[in-house]
Amino acid sequence: MAKTEEYLQDFVTGLESSLGENLVSAVLYGSAARGDHYSPESDLNVLVVLKEFELDKISEVRKVIQHGYKKARIEPVFWTADELKNASDVFPVEFNEIVNHHQALYGADPVTSLALDNKNLRHQIEFELRGKLLRLRKEWLHFSDSPKSSAGFLIKTGNSFMILFQQAQKMTGGKLDASLSDAFRRCVLLKKGEIKLDKDELLELYKDAHDSAVKIVQSIDKI
Repeated sequence: MAKTEEYLQDFVTGLESSLGENLVSAVLYGSAARGDHYSPESDLNVLVVLKEFELDKISEVRKVIQHGYKKARIEPVFWTADELKNASDVFPVEFNEIVNHHQALYGADPVTSLALDNKNLRHQIEFELRGKLLRLRKEWLHFSDSPKSSAGFLIKTGNSFMILFQQAQKMTGGKLDASLSDAFRRCVLLKKGEIKLDKDELLELYKDAHDSAVKIVQSIDKI
């Protein structure tokens, strides 16, 4: 993790040098902030908050961004401070996740002061679940041909489903059957390298994740 912190610091220093006073904050979020960033193929997600956004200005930090991605797969997302304040109703799932798991890398923490608007939370959770469920169905034929080489897709999808399940569980006050997340937990264990699965076991896990996603959507529909 020390190397990761070093790369993040170099990235932030590069942003500060190039953007100057236009840089307000930089915040680490996603798997690294949650403490489950295990794969060298996982991105380091950084929320970059600016006073003003101009495409030409972002072009000036191209080398910083390219270097950060090459060294540690750092993926920045650029917002203005005003945009960040006004977007919680559009991305309630993402904002809840960021508020709960983040680390300020530069400047004042812009996340803790956000006023979360959860009026659209149920709609987005169901939207995201159904969208990822359709993706699972679309990828099945490709996965079943070569499950070991496609394990990364299952890991990434399972991790996303786990986050959505946790959000849905909070939203419903714990009314969802906890066992519905078992398949997703196994995907996380697979990512950590704590379990190893052969071809048939990967196929079975894929099916379990699909069936769990179906049941979660059905459960939310009944609430």
